[in-house]
Amino acid sequence: MRKHIVPWLLIFTIAIGWYIAWPYLPEQIPRHYNIEGEIDGYFSKVSIISFSMGSMIFFYIVWIFIRRIDLTKGGYKYFAKALSKINYMILITIFGSNILGILHSVGYDVKGSVIVNFALGTLSIILGNYMQQTKPNYLIGIRTSWTLENKEACDYHRFASKSMVIAGFFVYAAALLKDPINLFIGAGIVLLGAIIPTIKSYSIYKKEIGLEGKS
Repeated sequence: MRKHIVPWLLIFTIAIGWYIAWPYLPEQIPRHYNIEGEIDGYFSKVSIISFSMGSMIFFYIVWIFIRRIDLTKGGYKYFAKALSKINYMILITIFGSNILGILHSVGYDVKGSVIVNFALGTLSIILGNYMQQTKPNYLIGIRTSWTLENKEACDYHRFASKSMVIAGFFVYAAALLKDPINLFIGAGIVLLGAIIPTIKSYSIYKKEIGLEGKS
């Protein structure tokens, strides 16, 4: 039961935060910005709160039921602790994004791009930090046919972990750039942090296959 205290505390805190902010919220809250940095989409007060609270509750429910929906073909037990930590940290990331979103919605100078880069960078660091603790599985990590079949390629999760953590910090730094360049650079950095280890793991796999063929 203790493991549910933190998620519910985060959800309850955000609910209180939106309740306090409600009288100060404008009727229309920016939802999306175009390439020029201009607002081209809005949330209503109800929809932004529903979206914010709903995202936290959704990931909390996923965290509860993921072990019952075994997409890992029996491998869940090998990385249950890492997956639990990842879900905790995702909830904390969404919590932080909600806090920034509340401040932005009531008029504080918090850019939407900073919120996005904060979320992208934090998720990259979280996944990178805990991905190396996983065994071959169909749920998290580099889930390609070669990493699932080849132990040496799957061990490259350690390299992928470092790559994604470093990428996360660069995404934080990218938030200091002008809109909307910071968003594109941030997203590009995250993609590179995932693509480079995937390519590297494939090269290891091909090398291993070649050695096996010669033997």
